[in-house]
Formats: sequence, structure tokens, C-alpha cells
Amino acid sequence: MELLVERDRTVQDLQAALALDQSSVSQHLAVLRAHQVVVARKEGVAVRYTLRDRLVADLLAIARRIFSNQLVGSQDMLRALKREDRRR
Repeated sequence: MELLVERDRTVQDLQAALALDQSSVSQHLAVLRAHQVVVARKEGVAVRYTLRDRLVADLLAIARRIFSNQLVGSQDMLRALKREDRRR
């Protein structure tokens, strides 16, 4: 989905960027389409996918910040445990 934040893309664009086979990319897009996260637009012989709501970009950015904060917290905890281990 992060690739779709930047711009609309075809299955082939996503396939190349993600190094996945066409079937996998198409199946993921089908799920996202069924849940109304992305919309498809036929352009010649290609189908272009875009985010249905640009607010998804905000949601992804917030999720990234949350996971980053959790990772920092986990790293801090591991450092504290290592210091404790060295004292023994």
C-alpha cells in the first residue's frame, strides 16, 4: 500500500517493486479492492490501482510511527537487560 501512496500503479509496477509473482500481487489487490481500500481503473490494456481514500497515507504514517516507538522501547529494554547481565 505504501507504493500506492506515492502514485497509482499497475500490477506489473507493483510486481517489479516488490519482487513478487503476478498471482500474489493480483490476489492482494483483489482483497484490498474487496475491502474498498483501492480502486481499479482500466487504462488501455493495463489496470491501474490507486488508494480509494488518501487518508490511508496518514494511517500508514501513524502506524509506522507507532511501530517505530515500540521498537525503540524494545531496544531500550534489551540494553537494560544486557547491562543487568553484565553486572552479575
